[in-house]
Amino acid sequence: MQRRATRTGRPASVRPLLALLWLCFCAMPLWAADGLAFVRMQRLLDEAPQMQQARERIEQEFAEPRSELTQLEANIAALKERDPALLSAAESAALKRRIEASERKLARDREGLRSRLAARQNQLVDGVERVIGEVLGDLARERGVDVVLSADDVVLYGNPRLDLTDEVLTRLRRAAEPPAAPNR
Repeated sequence: MQRRATRTGRPASVRPLLALLWLCFCAMPLWAADGLAFVRMQRLLDEAPQMQQARERIEQEFAEPRSELTQLEANIAALKERDPALLSAAESAALKRRIEASERKLARDREGLRSRLAARQNQLVDGVERVIGEVLGDLARERGVDVVLSADDVVLYGNPRLDLTDEVLTRLRRAAEPPAAPNR
């Protein structure tokens, strides 16, 4: 006995199985929604007070090295403004070598600063992400949520009642507030 094939080339007996699998897949959100939530991670990183504190800390830590680079750039510009026609050949060659050496130093210093800045930013962002993860984990446990997705990466549509972003931000803001002074 030969099995009848469908248009897709699959045997007809596979069709009910595929329909059952499709039905289960489509119905999955109906029973899984209670344990599912999402956050807008980029918004948390943009608006978390801990992230703003990290940005301010970076600005403070790197203000002096940036100022030194600006000063070196100004020194190079001043050297370039000197008129070589007023200098002897030896002085002109020495000025050219000094400008080139200063430009190489500026490039090295700029790259070193960029590297240190990136490492420090990564370190601070990792700390903020860890705090966000702790707050999110606590909130998810309190709400009985089994899975929290990042709406930035995966979720094409999410019911606003499943969005924990505002509540996470509220808790992050509360955690960032300085402790109240004791009343006397």
